Amino acid sequence: MRRPALTATGAALATGAATTTARDAVGRTGAWGRVPRTCLRFGKDRTIAPALQDRMIAEADARTPGNRFTVYDFPDATHVGPLDPTPVVDALEGRSH
Repeated sequence: MRRPALTATGAALATGAATTTARDAVGRTGAWGRVPRTCLRFGKDRTIAPALQDRMIAEADARTPGNRFTVYDFPDATHVGPLDPTPVVDALEGRSH
């Protein structure tokens, strides 16, 4: 079986070139929240559990109450999203919710 070639992102991850530390991940409330935010919440995600997704959304919304997330729920979707991508595309293009 032939393995597919790595994408640029995959190559960066495989070589460690794309590493980020906690020190790099700094949120500055004064500069954060000016751009509309969307969250696709996947109910059967085992990578980021729905309860943790809810917590992250709530904490971000609390820091920027004037710019809350627009949340689209996909209760039967795993971390890769629904089998039919149409609802995700519709949500991101503002055709649903």
